[in-house]
Amino acid sequence: SRAGRAHSALSLRRAAMAMPGTFLLAGCLVATVAGRQLINEAWAAPAEPRLEVGSPQHLEALMANMTTARALSEVRGVPVELAAFLSKGIGTTRVEGHQSFLQLHSKRSGLGSGSGAAASAAAMDVDSAREHLNAMAAEALKDLEVVTEQCDELCRQTEQNLKNAQQDMQDAQVELTRVRSTWQAADADQKSISASLSRLQAELKNRRQSCSAAIESLHQEGAALDQDVAQVEKVVSMSQCDVSLLQCHRKAPAGHGAQHGTSFITFKKKVLRRSVSRLRSEAAKQGLQRALLAAVGKGGSEHVHKEHHEMASGHLVHQTRQDPTQNSTWQRCTIRSNTNCDELREKFVEMQTDLLDKVWALRETINHKNDDCKREEANYVAEILGEKNRLSAVAVQLAQATTMEQSALEKERLAKEQEASLLQSKERDEAACHSRKEGLAGQICGLRQLRGELYKLQSTKKSKELLQVSGAAAGEPKETFIQDCELSDWAPGSCSASCGGGSQTMERYIVVKPSLGIECGILKKTVPCNVQECPVDCRLGDWGGWSSCSAECDGGMQERVRQVKMDAKHGGRPCDTTTEARSCGTAACDADCELAPWTPWSTCSKACDSGFALRVRKEKTAAKGHGSCAEWHSAHRLQYRKCNTEVCRPKNPPLLRCISKLDVVLLLDSGSGLREEGWSAIKSAAQDIIRSMSGVDGVQVGVLVFSGPGDFATVQKCQAPDGNADMADDCRVSWASHLTAETEKLADDVGSLKWLKNTGGFNSMALATAGAEFINGREDAKSLVIALTGSRPLLPRTTTQVAKRLRRQHTRLLWVPITTSKRRVKEVSLWASRPRRDSVVWVKSFSELALPSTINKVIASACPEVE
Repeated sequence: SRAGRAHSALSLRRAAMAMPGTFLLAGCLVATVAGRQLINEAWAAPAEPRLEVGSPQHLEALMANMTTARALSEVRGVPVELAAFLSKGIGTTRVEGHQSFLQLHSKRSGLGSGSGAAASAAAMDVDSAREHLNAMAAEALKDLEVVTEQCDELCRQTEQNLKNAQQDMQDAQVELTRVRSTWQAADADQKSISASLSRLQAELKNRRQSCSAAIESLHQEGAALDQDVAQVEKVVSMSQCDVSLLQCHRKAPAGHGAQHGTSFITFKKKVLRRSVSRLRSEAAKQGLQRALLAAVGKGGSEHVHKEHHEMASGHLVHQTRQDPTQNSTWQRCTIRSNTNCDELREKFVEMQTDLLDKVWALRETINHKNDDCKREEANYVAEILGEKNRLSAVAVQLAQATTMEQSALEKERLAKEQEASLLQSKERDEAACHSRKEGLAGQICGLRQLRGELYKLQSTKKSKELLQVSGAAAGEPKETFIQDCELSDWAPGSCSASCGGGSQTMERYIVVKPSLGIECGILKKTVPCNVQECPVDCRLGDWGGWSSCSAECDGGMQERVRQVKMDAKHGGRPCDTTTEARSCGTAACDADCELAPWTPWSTCSKACDSGFALRVRKEKTAAKGHGSCAEWHSAHRLQYRKCNTEVCRPKNPPLLRCISKLDVVLLLDSGSGLREEGWSAIKSAAQDIIRSMSGVDGVQVGVLVFSGPGDFATVQKCQAPDGNADMADDCRVSWASHLTAETEKLADDVGSLKWLKNTGGFNSMALATAGAEFINGREDAKSLVIALTGSRPLLPRTTTQVAKRLRRQHTRLLWVPITTSKRRVKEVSLWASRPRRDSVVWVKSFSELALPSTINKVIASACPEVE
């Protein structure tokens, strides 16, 4: 019970006071070091909370130690008549200090301590004194409650202010931690980006230097070729068909055998030899030596490529050994005057067109190199720009983080100053409240002590009657029992508001009613409650739009921000982040292409004799930057499988019959290198091919005959973009028949075609002319070119370009090279459609070309449907 708890507390404190080293100060138990140790040992059980000054428990503890002398010193504001009465009554007990007590209160009332005080005391009795003392104690209790409420409110406000200051300080520290983390991350990003930027700039510089050096080297090579083209033209213009040549020999070292000897062909005239010595490129030197060898009947175009040529002592050398001996001596040269004029002229044209082809190829290489360098430079520039944008964004983040850090530090400093000031104020206020409450508590206890002393010493008749016990002897005084009102603790009702200041009703009830003691105070009152400020949540504006990406590739950043419309206050929900970032441009700057799934297998390319079905993977997403993509014809994107492997068996032997719907152009090589028998064999094969397609409604056939210009100047004229050259007379490319369905008549007409002679192999012009013919072809018919050729091609690079263009236009190219040279077949296969095994029919002789089996191979390869 409440009374039991108070009694236990009082007993413990009395026991503690009995210990050495303890004493009471202003109603509070104070211990020295030695006494504190004894108290700790005595109170080994959990310590009770410290008594609140002015509480009933505190008043009980204080009353337990109250003496009359201390009561006389504690009590203030006693009326003079009461002071005189108390002095008179208590004085009989010879209590020390009663005279000073009377003098003090008489002096305050303006009366002396003589007859006036005595007169006042005579008019006062014990009951009147008790009533006065009770009234004074009730007033002191009331004042104590008021002071306690005021101090509690002041303490609450101070605690709330301290809490707010500490919360502000904590918020500032959290913000400081977050800002410093952001700053450190931004600083690390800045260092990383700076290093990446330096690396990219260094790589770009090196790449520019590398490209510049490579292009400069190619330009020098091109200048040498241009000079050689002009020099060769000069040599050709100075030489005549009846020019005399020198064939010189060099003795082989001992032990090498005669087959290791070295010889060369050169001009007899010194002026021509001097012009030849000015040639700079190996292509010009080798081409001129090949032409001179062909002119004297030494070697030829089919095997000269296996030999090596060098310039020695201003002459072109024909060297038939791999490791020439540099210290060999030249033997006497032999004059060769049996020059083949047509062969020399043709070889000069081939040599010059080869050089021209190399010049164009080199120019194309330079253009490609320039494009590659520009593309790579653009990639580097884009990456550098992206890194610079990222660096700028990070610099902004660093600046913002620095500003926010300074703001957070200032908030923390102000919060610390406010906390220190509040702590000092709290200490002062607590000391003042403690002093006031101690004084009122002493007043109350002193008044109670004086009241008790009076009843111990004196008793009135009324008191004796009131307090007399039944059965006692008449006139025997009995002890007077005085009971002050005891009230419960205040019970708070609900507050009218959770924050911002409300009101609540406080109630208490009477525990013990008073008997001759202090009357009860108020039992109900209304006090303010929850006066703390209501929490204010942070309010943020809407997000702004995303910024542009800091990098287009390899990872960039986008940011967006929102404004703080109201900061959080009084413990409200803090603001969420006001900046937000997301990654963008995550695709790699150097990304490989993305390929689509494999297509279904195509129909078989041949009806018999082992054809091929194919499937492809198309490019779904192009490569980026330095990324790569497999070539369309690589195994990663193009696959073949064999089909229709059975042997072709003609329905009407000996030749197969084509029944596919095709527009076919036959290209017939009529160059001088074929000779009469070669040209006849080509015409005969063409007739068989045409007849195998006759009688079919779906087939149209055209025939184009070609050889080549008679000199280099005409070659240049035919290649000129102005179109002034005559195709038949100058370029030697003419139509025997445009596309026609009258194949029988066309076959007969082919038999009467004349041999064009001249240089052969103007394949590029023939292919381009055939491609133009298909513009007038049928939309539902497949376009096919069948080329029968036995001459060395002019301008092979140009031929490769034209062939590639036609293949892109879905024109199929089928080549029938008549040669024993694998190198020539390999070159021709670059112009054929894929699969090349189905698009190249290699014939090694003109007699093999005349065989029905050879014609059937061509028909089976050309026509998907045969019978």
